[in-house]
Amino acid sequence: GNDDNPPAIAISNASVLEGDLGDTGTAVFTVSLSNPSQETLTVTYSTADDTATSGGDVAAGEGDYVPLLNETLVFNPGETTKLITVTVNGDGLDEGDETFNVVLGGVTGDATLPVNPGIGTIVDNDAPPAIAINNVTVQEGDSGDLTNAVFTVQLDRVGQEEITVDYSTANGTANAGGDVNAGTDDYQPLTGTLTFAPGETTALITVTVNGDDVDEIDETFTVTLNNPSGDDAVLSIGGSVGTGTIADDDDQAAIAILGTSVLEGDTTTTTSAIFTVQLSNPSQTDISVDYNTTDGSASALG
Repeated sequence: GNDDNPPAIAISNASVLEGDLGDTGTAVFTVSLSNPSQETLTVTYSTADDTATSGGDVAAGEGDYVPLLNETLVFNPGETTKLITVTVNGDGLDEGDETFNVVLGGVTGDATLPVNPGIGTIVDNDAPPAIAINNVTVQEGDSGDLTNAVFTVQLDRVGQEEITVDYSTANGTANAGGDVNAGTDDYQPLTGTLTFAPGETTALITVTVNGDDVDEIDETFTVTLNNPSGDDAVLSIGGSVGTGTIADDDDQAAIAILGTSVLEGDTTTTTSAIFTVQLSNPSQTDISVDYNTTDGSASALG
């Protein structure tokens, strides 16, 4: 080629892994001349936001990169390569890859500037938010009482956009129903959608538990998360089902027998003496009790 032609100036693209909050990295751009110049060339450059935004407070996580304004490169005669270094701020957000530009703004000397800027890509290193739900245990309460089983749904990291997740209850050993007075419905079924605004990491699901006076085993139901959307959110493995345990607070049934009296009747006749055996409160399980008679002042037939 003809080295007497005015050199053309070019700028490369650059890519850098973002890093975590408090970390800094560098995106290094190469500015080159197509051929050496016999004179000193001065090139000005500045950064410009694209999907990445500039800011200098890395500790506060306010900006994706540190801006540069009207900086200068100097090519001495014979030099063909210079570097531009841009500081990139890390964070803990899942946000996708972001870009900014380095624009060559002017040149003193005989050279031509590129039409397109150098593109800096900040490669996101953060996993998408994982969603999980906890387990909850509540005391059942008495007949007519309502108790709230409050489940906490959490993101393991902040999202950059709105995140939603659906939820629904399902029977385990507990039965769903809305009639608190029926005595057979342990909790009130629920379906819905939770929404996490950007920056939020916690949301609550409240399931109403119906009390009763029945002695029974502890009973369970589940709340299942499904259909996450937004910010590539995913359900945490093993954390998408919360178990609600309804702890029974009723005393074990006590057994009592009531006395009775009966007219004796005449010789050769028989009369039934009926004794009533009672439980102090209902039980959900079968209860059996043995019984036998013994003499008092009356004698059994032998």
